[in-house]
Amino acid sequence: LYVGKQERCIDSFIQNNRIILNLLAVISPSLLDTSLHTLKSMTYTNPPQASSSSHTSAVSHYLYFETREGYLRYSCQLDYKQLADDGEIDEEYVMSVNRNSILSDTFAGFTAHTNSELKRSLFIEFQEEMGVDSGGLTREWAELLSRDLFNPGYALFVQMGKDGAFQPNPCSYINPEHLGYFQFVGRFVGYAIFKNLQLPVRFTRAFYENLINTNSKRSICLADLKETHPDVHRNLSTLLTTDGCESLYLTFSIDTDVFGSTKTVDLVIGGKDIPVTDTNKVEYADHFARFLLSTSIESQIKEFQTGLYGMLKSELFNLFSAEELEQLIVGQDDCIDIKDWQNHTGYEGYDKTSEQIVWFWKAVESFKKDARAKLLAFCTGSSKLPLGGFSKYREKFTILKGTCTSGEDRLPQAHTCFNQLVLPCYSSYDQLTRCLAKSLDLSPVGFGLS
Repeated sequence: LYVGKQERCIDSFIQNNRIILNLLAVISPSLLDTSLHTLKSMTYTNPPQASSSSHTSAVSHYLYFETREGYLRYSCQLDYKQLADDGEIDEEYVMSVNRNSILSDTFAGFTAHTNSELKRSLFIEFQEEMGVDSGGLTREWAELLSRDLFNPGYALFVQMGKDGAFQPNPCSYINPEHLGYFQFVGRFVGYAIFKNLQLPVRFTRAFYENLINTNSKRSICLADLKETHPDVHRNLSTLLTTDGCESLYLTFSIDTDVFGSTKTVDLVIGGKDIPVTDTNKVEYADHFARFLLSTSIESQIKEFQTGLYGMLKSELFNLFSAEELEQLIVGQDDCIDIKDWQNHTGYEGYDKTSEQIVWFWKAVESFKKDARAKLLAFCTGSSKLPLGGFSKYREKFTILKGTCTSGEDRLPQAHTCFNQLVLPCYSSYDQLTRCLAKSLDLSPVGFGLS
């Protein structure tokens, strides 16, 4: 807790002026490195309106998420400017990947280049395809690679719980290069955050907790098992509410299955000789949870962190909770905002009052969440929006006028390299919706220049 009159005065001042302080930090993020730097390091226990975590960083209470995300972007821009000043971004790096071997090709490409080289102008080229990477190819590469990482054949990650979130596979060592791959995945995720690319990944909340710098994370505990191991969570919860657990003859150890063989592992030093009693059963349950969600995958987590912190300074992660880190990586999970899409759309051959454009937005508004995401992927190469919405695209989304003679059902086309949709001049709303739906159903893979 804050103690002393000076600390209480600072706390009161910040709370009373929180809106103004956030506005100043949004307008000039560099203030968080100078006159407002205190806001990045203030911590205390159980602040007002804080989360249920036992220790919460005050920065997440005083500075809004948008302010902190803006500071992260400012830090990335500063890093990029430093690379330019050092003469490290003079050359473009084109990484050529094959869709059928995207993981191994990217792994090789990342291994052959330093973090500074990757953070400069990296462009993606799909082998045997024509395309210019103005953002669309990079987004599709990131999305395809993200999905490939979770292929069970690589044994890197396992799905947990009913929600199907992923965490490192404790048996990933079956792949002799597994630690190198975890560092690579950390670099890839760090690169995505640096470039504001959103990834279709879903890690467990406990894994996000493990990734956050030690100074700002809480300990993994029994409650975290509810998401990943619901049956274990239920059994341990029952143990905690039942007297006389000595009769179960449990010890501070756990039996693990390693490819069909049982191995007993101590949860603490000498754990197999320490009986579980009503006095220490809470400690036992927490150690059990930490083993499953942290200790058993400690080497994988460390390598992931090494890769992640190589791309972004580790102290930046002190600004965010586990939930917010997920938002930085995954992006906006809300339904796509049609008004935001319309406000950041350009037109060539059409204008916003054109009949076909009015019909197009009417059709989009009628789409459900999944259909809107599919249309976004069709037009841009990714179903995920960057944080900040459509205004953050490198190339503005544009609808171009295409030709369409009467009675001809010519399908819309997309140039994902440039975030462009070619919309034929349809003669009716029904024709437009029919052809648009058919294009989305076909969802062709690959890039070409026309």
